[in-house]
Amino acid sequence: MRQLKAFLIMAYWGLTGMGYSHNGYSSTPSNNSQNSTHSSPVLSANHIIVKGLFAGRAVLEVNGQAHLLKEGKSTPEGITLLRATSQYAQIEYNGVISKLNLTHQVGANYAALHTDDNLASVQLYSQQGGHFLTSGRINNRWVELMIDTGATRVTLNSFTATQLGINFQTAPIVDVETAKGNTQAHQVVLSSVAVGDVLLTNVQALVIIGRFPQMILLGNSYLSRVNMRIENTTMTLQAKY
Repeated sequence: MRQLKAFLIMAYWGLTGMGYSHNGYSSTPSNNSQNSTHSSPVLSANHIIVKGLFAGRAVLEVNGQAHLLKEGKSTPEGITLLRATSQYAQIEYNGVISKLNLTHQVGANYAALHTDDNLASVQLYSQQGGHFLTSGRINNRWVELMIDTGATRVTLNSFTATQLGINFQTAPIVDVETAKGNTQAHQVVLSSVAVGDVLLTNVQALVIIGRFPQMILLGNSYLSRVNMRIENTTMTLQAKY
């Protein structure tokens, strides 16, 4: 059986009650403390979009892949988050420091967050503990979801998958690293995932053998394909097209 290595990097918003913990990327401190701050683009290969801002952490999209970073942590591409507030993110790459907000980016081929009223959108409000919980639909079946910008894919346990009629038993198996240790999951493709009217088709997902996570995690296989904005306690998800 073909084994692939996959990692579920859980969000800072604390899923420890579900048996997971946040795993940040290794920090790569800058050695150029005298660098000046630049407002102009500094990257040519990596395209960075600020997708969400929090006190002490930010969601950065690099070449289409979303990363939840805490201050001092870096993406695999070597982009380090120096400071994050609800207003801006300060990043360092190759010794150059830039300050970005939700309407700015570094690199080319950037499309700002759509404000077209014709595009489907939905607003979510944070619950106790800062979690964003919402009802949604998987394969047109109603489910409860937790937004998790740190999960690489939509993730659910095998018991929930069985209840939803997802045929995962013959799907490829991968090794998944969690706070409890290594376990196994099936890689599947969901026909559709929707939050409100923001519907996507052919969404990659992981079905973990067992009963964890207890709640379905809406990860980046969905979130990276929509526009996401977080302002205070409100999250807005909007279709890109």
